[in-house]
Amino acid sequence: MRSGLPADDRLDDVDTIPAVTLKTQSIAAEDLDSYRRELTAYCYRMLGSGFDAEDAVQETFLRAWRASDRFEGRSSLRSWLYKIATNVCLDALRSQKRRARPMELGPSRPPEVSSLATMLEEHSWVSPIADKRVLAMGGDPAELVAERETIRLAFVAALQHLPARQRAVLILSEVLRWQSSEIADLLETSVPAVNSALQRARATLSSVEIASGPAAIDTAQRELLASFADAFERYDIERLVTLLRDDAIQSMPPYAMWLRGASDIGKWMLGPGSGCRGSRLIATEASGCPAYAQYRQDPNGGHVPWALHVIEISGDRISGLHSFLEADRIFASFDLPPPPGRVDRQARAARRAPGRPLPGTKLPRCDALEVTQVGEPSPPNTSSTRVSSAPTKMTRSHRPVSDISAPGQRSLLEPRVRSRRRHPVICTSRQRRARPPNRWTLTGRRGSNARFRHRGRLSSKDPSPAWLSSARRA
Repeated sequence: MRSGLPADDRLDDVDTIPAVTLKTQSIAAEDLDSYRRELTAYCYRMLGSGFDAEDAVQETFLRAWRASDRFEGRSSLRSWLYKIATNVCLDALRSQKRRARPMELGPSRPPEVSSLATMLEEHSWVSPIADKRVLAMGGDPAELVAERETIRLAFVAALQHLPARQRAVLILSEVLRWQSSEIADLLETSVPAVNSALQRARATLSSVEIASGPAAIDTAQRELLASFADAFERYDIERLVTLLRDDAIQSMPPYAMWLRGASDIGKWMLGPGSGCRGSRLIATEASGCPAYAQYRQDPNGGHVPWALHVIEISGDRISGLHSFLEADRIFASFDLPPPPGRVDRQARAARRAPGRPLPGTKLPRCDALEVTQVGEPSPPNTSSTRVSSAPTKMTRSHRPVSDISAPGQRSLLEPRVRSRRRHPVICTSRQRRARPPNRWTLTGRRGSNARFRHRGRLSSKDPSPAWLSSARRA
């Protein structure tokens, strides 16, 4: 076993060496979750998708938990997890095509509706990821700036040009600053093979154009972003176009269409894209860039999630506007707030009358039936069924009988339901379940003088089976 101690300082007595084997029960969820952020960033650079990266991290933790009894502690837990994550990513990359941005798949299109005819295949474009899931916001500012550069859409798209193993070598060496010997141990290869793969990866990336963004957002660029959001919400396209570079690019995955030039972008927004008028924007951060979540105006009222706009800035102008239209999936992964102007289900429930269930809510059945007289308080009664000669309201509790606050007293949390019958009914829960389909109902009289009501007609003859007739007359 390897040891960092000199040969003279090593312990010869095996019994005195502390145990380093990590058993299954010693791997806690907190131990694994502490590496989630950096593993998610690593898998995102490898796979080019925030959704696939989170799935890969979950698979990494699952494999680590199952194989924890085989971890001998010869390396750190971090190195072991990175090895598992690398194998997970290599397995995923064997069965999928290279991800790319629309600008790499064809020429720009005119600002017309017909340009939307072609859609990209699923899992074929580079998707964004929330910065808070992959960046240490409270860390060193210099390291934070460097990490932002390595998760930008342009850099991640450039990494997709590399073969899977070269991609892993480049990320581990250039981004994570691992030594060649550590990478060789992780990939189970030799140091010369790692250095050769690193040289080929660097040569490939040098032939790919990678647009770099600003090191940090300064005051002038914050004002630029505020002006963009204001112009977009007011839908002042003339003002918005002045904030774009002349060669600005707009893309809209999953559509293969992309536009080049501020004038074409303005024509699109005034033409086929005019449905975005009246939208609201919420600022966020995605893939190392400023971003805005767009909530489009709903014809039925309020706003609905529509797109995530990732903004690329070059100098004092906006150079890229990349709109991702997978709103349902993206907004959930970014933990964005509910749409402005639309009250969510919980808020609606809080505003409703106490105890009144939402439409479509499944409530537990309860056999307790209370019949209370309209306009008068209910007298104390220990029975769950009472008879009153006045017009009644029947209240069915949506909670177990034991939860009722006081016997015979209606709780304020219980809904009130009007009864269709205008005469009191004596009928237990068992009799209700056994009631025949002809709906003959036993009235208030009992014994030999019992009468039965059916559709307004009274009868002294019980049409029910003999076993039920005797039970009712008893």
